[in-house]
Amino acid sequence: MKQATLIESEIFQGIGPESRTRIAGLASSRTTEAGELVFRHGDEADELGVVDHGQVELFLEVTILGVSRPIALERCGPGAVVAWSTLVPPHQLTLGGRAVEPVGIWVLPKAELTSFFEREPAVGYRVMCNVAAVVGRRFQAMQKMWADEVQRQLNEKYRS
Repeated sequence: MKQATLIESEIFQGIGPESRTRIAGLASSRTTEAGELVFRHGDEADELGVVDHGQVELFLEVTILGVSRPIALERCGPGAVVAWSTLVPPHQLTLGGRAVEPVGIWVLPKAELTSFFEREPAVGYRVMCNVAAVVGRRFQAMQKMWADEVQRQLNEKYRS
């Protein structure tokens, strides 16, 4: 795995190279085979992840006619952040993640990362601004999916 993918990730944009290198020193790598869960919705979020290679599909479990099914929301490739809930109370994963193909992920433990941010509040602030951008982008995508579905249902209901 290439540490450059971690250092250049969307989550660390706007942070100086020295701080990025020190953050990278906190990371370890993990691999997941295609089709396997990377993380489960609702689990405790204790590691921030950055995709190194492969694709992670983020999904929400919904029940349809009594059967639980994953609804894909987004695919995250190299440099994308996953499990941002690690940095936001209540530290619970808001989506599930499944490897679409073999995936390598850099993981940063919550305790070490938050301790670093307490020592370097300007870095912590920049990371949280970047987290807000990721959350906002994903919220807009979900909002569009919801609006499209409402529009589809209204079209069916009022079709003459």
